[in-house]
Amino acid sequence: AYEFTPAAGNVDGYVYGGRAQQWVGDHVRFGATGAVEKTGSADQNLAGADVQIYKSERTFLEAEVATSEGPGFGFFQSIDGGLTMTDPTVAGESGKRALAYRVLTRADLSEVIPGLKGDLQANYAYKQKGFSTLDEQVTDNEQEWGLKGDLDLTERLTLDLYYAQQNIEDGSFDGKGGAGLTYQLTRNLAVTGGVEHAAMNDPGQNEQGDRTDAALRLEQTISEDMSGAEKVGPFFAQKKFANLP
Repeated sequence: AYEFTPAAGNVDGYVYGGRAQQWVGDHVRFGATGAVEKTGSADQNLAGADVQIYKSERTFLEAEVATSEGPGFGFFQSIDGGLTMTDPTVAGESGKRALAYRVLTRADLSEVIPGLKGDLQANYAYKQKGFSTLDEQVTDNEQEWGLKGDLDLTERLTLDLYYAQQNIEDGSFDGKGGAGLTYQLTRNLAVTGGVEHAAMNDPGQNEQGDRTDAALRLEQTISEDMSGAEKVGPFFAQKKFANLP
């Protein structure tokens, strides 16, 4: 555990905000959120609205739109447990409003198409340059989208797939996707084969490249609360790109 206390002087200002939401029937919920920060050079206004169309905890659609205006105080972040702190560039500007929105949908296939078993999820988000919140500073327009799911093809065979990508207006992108098939040989023994492809480009760090991995895994369940696995090859190994050709 660690504690970080930033240096600060006297601040003459105030902050207030709130959220309201209302269900319309049992399946639709509307919400609105707002915050106002009046602290001199860090003045900021935040506002957002959202809607959720709900069938169950596993089948729903939600959408949200938000705006920010002003720099706010920004934030500090650490990637080493607090040993070092960095202060990302504050993206917001006084008098300039920036927009962000997102859509997320998830479906339990058995609730949508009788006879099918599995889950599907898709998401999309857009953040405009200058969008600023307590934990995010967007310095270039960016888009994020993704898809993941699993489908029981038969009683023994399951398909898993996923893809996620982020595009930034400065030319940066980061994408990764893959698919795997799992076959249940016996009650306690299963074999999985999969492939994953990843590609990235970071002009600021002069890093770019792509790679494809394939793997096979054999897993045996010893008991309900303990399992042992014999693996052949790295299953979707995660490695950092470094100036790949």
